Amino acid sequence: MRIELVDSGDLKAVGKALKQQADGKELRKQLAKELRSEIRPMVQAVKAAWLAAPSRGHATSSRSRRSEPNLRTLLAKATAGQVRFTGKEAGVRVRTDGRKLPDGMKALGGYAEGIRRRGWRHPVFGDTETWVQQRAFPRFYRTVQPDESRARQACIDAVDTVFDKIARAR
Repeated sequence: MRIELVDSGDLKAVGKALKQQADGKELRKQLAKELRSEIRPMVQAVKAAWLAAPSRGHATSSRSRRSEPNLRTLLAKATAGQVRFTGKEAGVRVRTDGRKLPDGMKALGGYAEGIRRRGWRHPVFGDTETWVQQRAFPRFYRTVQPDESRARQACIDAVDTVFDKIARAR
């Protein structure tokens, strides 16, 4: 799951232009810092939303709570902001990255959001004799949507500012 704030073409162009500038490294660092600061509130809001998701409270033994973190915590830890200036992944993103989840749980972000299915079945704490139906608890898009246009415009403004600095330097 991800939301892209600036398309890859803009940042690829900025990346190429910055490579040709004498102070390009410094401008690039400043731009990356500014872009990260723009999306940081969204990342924190998504993490908080994942952690605030309702728990049905199936954990009864302290052993099970110690051995495995809960899904909400895993989803919050897998959420991050990303700024890239090159390659296919060039862009500014807020994402909950399934690759950061444990093996066998990589698709759970999509399930939790309700993208893949409305719910899924899983064994209760690894007990393959006892299975439960888990419902989706969408949080990601609902959390970022109100702030998306503001963050997008701020990112575009930051990129335009760098283009202006590059144009003045020539």
